[in-house]
Amino acid sequence: MGLCLTCSSAAFCLSCISDYLSNGQCITSSNCPIGTFPDVTSMKCITCPAGCTACSSLMNCSACDTDFYVFYQFSCLTQCPAGTYKSGFTCQTCNPPCFNCEISASTCLSCVLNTYLLNKACPATCPKGMYEDVDKCSACKPECSACVTGSSCT
Repeated sequence: MGLCLTCSSAAFCLSCISDYLSNGQCITSSNCPIGTFPDVTSMKCITCPAGCTACSSLMNCSACDTDFYVFYQFSCLTQCPAGTYKSGFTCQTCNPPCFNCEISASTCLSCVLNTYLLNKACPATCPKGMYEDVDKCSACKPECSACVTGSSCT
Protein backbone atom coordinates (compact mmCIF):
# COMPACT_ATOMS: atom_id res chain seq x y z
CA MET A 1 0.00 0.00 0.00
CA GLY A 2 1.28 3.46 -0.94
CA LEU A 3 1.98 6.40 1.29
CA CYS A 4 -0.57 9.10 2.13
CA LEU A 5 0.21 12.70 1.27
CA THR A 6 -2.68 13.91 3.44
CA CYS A 7 -4.95 11.88 5.72
CA SER A 8 -7.93 12.26 8.04
CA SER A 9 -6.74 9.45 10.32
CA ALA A 10 -3.93 6.93 10.48
CA ALA A 11 -6.00 4.54 8.36
CA PHE A 12 -7.75 6.92 5.90
CA CYS A 13 -5.89 8.81 3.17
CA LEU A 14 -7.26 11.95 1.50
CA SER A 15 -4.48 12.11 -1.12
CA CYS A 16 -1.45 10.03 -2.06
CA ILE A 17 2.23 10.78 -2.68
CA SER A 18 2.55 8.85 -5.96
CA ASP A 19 -0.23 6.25 -6.04
CA TYR A 20 -3.96 6.47 -6.73
CA LEU A 21 -6.57 7.15 -4.06
CA SER A 22 -9.35 4.59 -3.74
CA ASN A 23 -11.69 4.38 -0.75
CA GLY A 24 -9.21 6.09 1.55
CA GLN A 25 -6.29 3.88 0.49
CA CYS A 26 -3.30 4.58 -1.77
CA ILE A 27 -2.95 1.87 -4.43
CA THR A 28 -1.15 1.37 -7.74
CA SER A 29 -3.09 2.09 -10.95
CA SER A 30 -3.37 -1.63 -11.74
CA ASN A 31 -5.14 -2.18 -8.41
CA CYS A 32 -7.99 0.28 -9.01
CA PRO A 33 -11.17 -1.71 -8.28
CA ILE A 34 -13.31 -3.22 -11.05
CA GLY A 35 -15.63 -0.55 -12.45
CA THR A 36 -13.09 2.25 -11.90
CA PHE A 37 -10.11 3.63 -13.80
CA PRO A 38 -6.92 5.41 -12.68
CA ASP A 39 -7.28 9.14 -13.46
CA VAL A 40 -3.84 10.74 -13.84
CA THR A 41 -5.21 14.27 -13.33
CA SER A 42 -6.84 13.68 -9.95
CA MET A 43 -4.66 10.66 -8.99
CA LYS A 44 -7.84 8.85 -7.93
CA CYS A 45 -9.61 5.69 -9.04
CA ILE A 46 -12.72 7.17 -10.72
CA THR A 47 -15.99 5.26 -11.14
CA CYS A 48 -16.85 4.35 -14.74
CA PRO A 49 -20.01 5.92 -16.26
CA ALA A 50 -23.44 4.38 -15.59
CA GLY A 51 -23.79 0.95 -17.18
CA CYS A 52 -20.07 0.67 -17.87
CA THR A 53 -18.37 -2.16 -15.95
CA ALA A 54 -14.86 -1.54 -17.30
CA CYS A 55 -13.33 1.63 -18.71
CA SER A 56 -10.09 3.49 -19.29
CA SER A 57 -11.69 6.96 -19.02
CA LEU A 58 -15.13 8.55 -18.66
CA MET A 59 -15.36 8.51 -22.47
CA ASN A 60 -13.98 5.03 -23.14
CA CYS A 61 -15.93 2.01 -21.88
CA SER A 62 -14.76 -1.48 -22.77
CA ALA A 63 -17.56 -3.54 -21.14
CA CYS A 64 -21.19 -2.95 -20.16
CA ASP A 65 -23.67 -4.26 -17.62
CA THR A 66 -25.41 -6.56 -20.10
CA ASP A 67 -28.63 -6.76 -18.06
CA PHE A 68 -29.57 -3.22 -19.11
CA TYR A 69 -27.01 -1.88 -21.58
CA VAL A 70 -25.59 -2.49 -25.05
CA PHE A 71 -22.08 -1.58 -26.19
CA TYR A 72 -21.61 0.92 -29.04
CA GLN A 73 -18.56 3.01 -29.94
CA PHE A 74 -16.94 2.80 -26.49
CA SER A 75 -20.22 3.67 -24.69
CA CYS A 76 -22.92 1.75 -22.85
CA LEU A 77 -26.40 2.66 -24.06
CA THR A 78 -29.88 1.57 -23.00
CA GLN A 79 -30.79 1.03 -26.67
CA CYS A 80 -29.04 1.02 -30.01
CA PRO A 81 -29.07 4.35 -31.87
CA ALA A 82 -30.68 4.94 -35.28
CA GLY A 83 -28.77 3.24 -38.07
CA THR A 84 -27.79 0.30 -35.86
CA TYR A 85 -29.35 -2.93 -34.56
CA LYS A 86 -28.78 -5.04 -31.45
CA SER A 87 -26.62 -8.11 -31.99
CA GLY A 88 -25.99 -9.91 -28.71
CA PHE A 89 -24.78 -7.21 -26.31
CA THR A 90 -23.49 -4.79 -28.95
CA CYS A 91 -24.93 -2.44 -31.57
CA GLN A 92 -23.92 -3.13 -35.17
CA THR A 93 -24.26 -0.70 -38.08
CA CYS A 94 -26.99 -1.24 -40.69
CA ASN A 95 -25.85 -1.88 -44.26
CA PRO A 96 -26.80 0.78 -46.82
CA PRO A 97 -29.32 1.39 -48.21
CA CYS A 98 -31.02 0.50 -44.90
CA PHE A 99 -31.45 3.58 -42.73
CA ASN A 100 -32.78 1.59 -39.76
CA CYS A 101 -32.64 -2.18 -39.45
CA GLU A 102 -33.37 -5.08 -37.09
CA ILE A 103 -32.15 -8.64 -36.58
CA SER A 104 -29.39 -8.20 -39.19
CA ALA A 105 -27.56 -5.39 -41.00
CA SER A 106 -29.66 -5.98 -44.13
CA THR A 107 -33.14 -6.44 -42.59
CA CYS A 108 -34.40 -2.92 -43.24
CA LEU A 109 -37.08 -1.06 -41.28
CA SER A 110 -36.56 2.18 -43.22
CA CYS A 111 -34.43 3.28 -46.17
CA VAL A 112 -32.07 6.10 -47.14
CA LEU A 113 -33.32 8.76 -49.57
CA ASN A 114 -34.17 7.65 -53.11
CA THR A 115 -34.75 4.03 -52.10
CA TYR A 116 -38.06 2.42 -51.15
CA LEU A 117 -38.93 -0.08 -48.43
CA LEU A 118 -40.16 -3.38 -49.86
CA ASN A 119 -40.19 -6.65 -47.89
CA LYS A 120 -37.50 -5.36 -45.48
CA ALA A 121 -35.19 -4.42 -48.39
CA CYS A 122 -34.56 -1.06 -50.08
CA PRO A 123 -34.56 -1.19 -53.88
CA ALA A 124 -33.82 1.98 -55.90
CA THR A 125 -37.03 1.45 -57.89
CA CYS A 126 -40.25 -0.41 -57.18
CA PRO A 127 -41.03 -3.54 -59.24
CA LYS A 128 -43.80 -3.79 -61.83
CA GLY A 129 -47.25 -3.64 -60.27
CA MET A 130 -46.04 -1.30 -57.52
CA TYR A 131 -45.39 2.44 -57.24
CA GLU A 132 -43.04 4.67 -55.23
CA ASP A 133 -45.19 5.82 -52.29
CA VAL A 134 -43.04 8.44 -50.47
CA ASP A 135 -40.53 6.04 -48.82
CA LYS A 136 -41.97 2.59 -49.60
CA CYS A 137 -43.25 0.50 -52.48
CA SER A 138 -47.03 0.13 -52.50
CA ALA A 139 -49.22 -2.12 -54.67
CA CYS A 140 -51.14 -0.75 -57.63
CA LYS A 141 -54.86 -1.52 -57.82
CA PRO A 142 -55.42 -5.13 -58.91
CA GLU A 143 -56.66 -4.06 -62.36
CA CYS A 144 -53.43 -2.06 -63.02
CA SER A 145 -50.27 -3.68 -64.34
CA ALA A 146 -48.44 -0.40 -63.67
CA CYS A 147 -49.29 2.83 -61.88
CA VAL A 148 -47.82 6.12 -60.63
CA THR A 149 -50.19 6.38 -57.66
CA GLY A 150 -52.40 3.81 -55.97
CA SER A 151 -55.48 5.03 -57.79
CA SER A 152 -54.32 5.70 -61.37
CA CYS A 153 -53.20 3.08 -63.89
CA THR A 154 -50.57 3.85 -66.52
